[in-house]
Amino acid sequence: MTEAEKYRFTHPRELSEEEKMNRQRSQYTLLIEWKILPKWLTFEQWKQDGFPLNYPKE
Repeated sequence: MTEAEKYRFTHPRELSEEEKMNRQRSQYTLLIEWKILPKWLTFEQWKQDGFPLNYPKE
């Protein structure tokens, strides 16, 4: 492994804000599908509350 490869492995690039938001939206969708989050919860409300997983079920 070259020095450049080692550096890239140990120092991954930072995600942009857009990439972070896309990942959070994907997580939200999966959590709704798997019934971990209630269906009435919107992404904006979930984000505003700090992305918790302990909402009451209905």
